[in-house]
Amino acid sequence: MIEARLLTALERLKAERWIKGFLKVNPNPYGMCREATGRMVQDCPFLRAVAGMVIDGRWGLRPHAWLVAPDGEIFDPAASQFPALFEYDEGLTETGRCMDCGEILFNGKSFCGDGCEDSFRTYLKEERCQGENHATRSK
Repeated sequence: MIEARLLTALERLKAERWIKGFLKVNPNPYGMCREATGRMVQDCPFLRAVAGMVIDGRWGLRPHAWLVAPDGEIFDPAASQFPALFEYDEGLTETGRCMDCGEILFNGKSFCGDGCEDSFRTYLKEERCQGENHATRSK
């Protein structure tokens, strides 16, 4: 557990320089958040790596990884992949996708709502019925 404290000036400088160096080599870090976070926490052990969701003004809710200082300050080496990033939520983590519509799901659910679940069940019943009819015809 990292103690609650402010970063020293040297720690802050090291983290900021790490991000600048990373972005120089990876100017478009789309999809690189977990890799960058994993590498950065090795070089900056005074930060804590977290995964959760971000809210982007254009893309909506997206899974993401970033680092947090003991005082809560966020260091995000891959933030520039988002066109309008404005909120981080460490408490939400993606656990899958809706089996019907593909929406991001949380907390182990299989469907985003009753409508999708009903739609998917109807689809499966229709597929099963068509399969039974096909098996009967081929005899």
